[in-house]
Amino acid sequence: MEDENKTINIKVNENNEITAYAIIGGVSGVDIPVDILPDNFKENFDSKYYLYVDGNIETNPDYVAPEIHL
Repeated sequence: MEDENKTINIKVNENNEITAYAIIGGVSGVDIPVDILPDNFKENFDSKYYLYVDGNIETNPDYVAPEIHL
């Protein structure tokens, strides 16, 4: 698609963890090219699941999924 966004806006905390992202608009973060996103970034996204380090996105080895209490 010609007019598809070529950047995504990510919010990164002091530990390089991505805490939020926006495809349209922004989250007071940094714009990065969508071509560096890992496969299934949107489907797998959870706050702090990914790290933004040296211009790359990688899975956070220290990530712990939040507990869900019903």
